[in-house]
Amino acid sequence: MPDRLEIITRLLQDHVATRRVMASLEHEVDQVAQFHAPDAAAIDAAIRFFTGHMAEMHHPIEDMIYRALAREAPAQAAETKKVAEEHDEAGALVSQLAEVTAELALDCGRTRAAFCRVARSLIAFERHHLRREESGFFRYAGELLTPVAWHSINITAKGLEKTLADAAAGQKTGDEHARGPRSRRRTLALPS
Repeated sequence: MPDRLEIITRLLQDHVATRRVMASLEHEVDQVAQFHAPDAAAIDAAIRFFTGHMAEMHHPIEDMIYRALAREAPAQAAETKKVAEEHDEAGALVSQLAEVTAELALDCGRTRAAFCRVARSLIAFERHHLRREESGFFRYAGELLTPVAWHSINITAKGLEKTLADAAAGQKTGDEHARGPRSRRRTLALPS
């Protein structure tokens, strides 16, 4: 598969996953707004998705594409500069969501309202951001970047992916080692 197609396909698959995460988060916002208990695991999964894969893999690839576009097609890069800068804004909204989610456990009305406001802001922001990337940024990059630029981005992205996978595998191994066999026994169900 050509590098350009492989990268754009990966990014678009991430956008599909992002839309699914946002739909799940939107459901939890509705639950909280109606004073129902939210699914804490679903909210945590959404936050981890944005702070994990999107921040560590997806956005760095898009940032590489933007830098290549700035080198090879400065006029079009200038048009999409705001889209590239939005990754920091999304990160700030996710941080706010994590903070207000931690306070949500206290179950006070103000916290519920703040959670709903921040989550809805993130959802609206992300939807707008994805549309802008797909309608302009990806189109310009696909049309204007050279095969050499795409190949370089793809090689760097694969290296980043391997580094992150190795770090995650090392962390899992370290976590299992730190827990030791005694911790594993404590997780077993006790007889009644």
